[in-house]
Amino acid sequence: MPLYPGIRHRACSNNEEAVLDVIVCPDAQRVAEECADRVMALLERSKNDSRGPRVGFPTGKTPLPFFAALADRHSQGAAVTERIRPFALDEYRGAARTHPSSFALFLVTHVVKPLAIPSASALVLDGAAVDADAECARYERALAADGGIELAVLGLGANGHVAFNEPGSVATSITRVLALTPESRAAARSDFPPPERVPTEALSVGIATLMSARALILIVTGASKAAILARALTGPKSPDVPASLLRDHPSFTVLADPAAAAGAP
Repeated sequence: MPLYPGIRHRACSNNEEAVLDVIVCPDAQRVAEECADRVMALLERSKNDSRGPRVGFPTGKTPLPFFAALADRHSQGAAVTERIRPFALDEYRGAARTHPSSFALFLVTHVVKPLAIPSASALVLDGAAVDADAECARYERALAADGGIELAVLGLGANGHVAFNEPGSVATSITRVLALTPESRAAARSDFPPPERVPTEALSVGIATLMSARALILIVTGASKAAILARALTGPKSPDVPASLLRDHPSFTVLADPAAAAGAP
């Protein structure tokens, strides 16, 4: 198993609590199952909370097996998933909630509907808001008013971004408008076929917003993420690799498959 110096490692297991852990699962599917198990455990722990747990969900291809694993548990009656209060981590600026590539619609398609969550329970950023700064401020207040984030599940961008906290994002950043890097815009090209232009900006929760969560889970799969995961876990804690700033969180778990963990020094 690849090892990161100074970081606790364990084999993939669904019956242990993780604190500051890197957990290498046998494959990407087991990463998805492990993450789903942890959301189920959160649901069980919060069953006496009338509000339900506030969980942040990522977008992209990496979390799709995780969403499918949650849907399987719902269909099997393993948990009352409709109690989850989901929130989106980010949104393209200018994208209406009904835009095919909006993250708001992604959340509805992959989380809200499959888990039978009431649509009113979902919290999303309005990318089409006339005053984007005011929208970001509203979102930050809404998260706090709802009792704060219990769990944020995150993906890892090729340039080290988490949510849309691009390189240069500082530890004190909160929900805000920020410019997308050329790399992120290139990755989104297929989502905005011509004549549409790929957005140049996004609205995103900040590093400080994420650090306020009670727990963070970073899911990373595939060899293409090995080098950036190694930088995030063993390189300097720096805005150059925003994911590295999460290492100061008291409950930060990385779930990776062997290919993603292969960059360990």
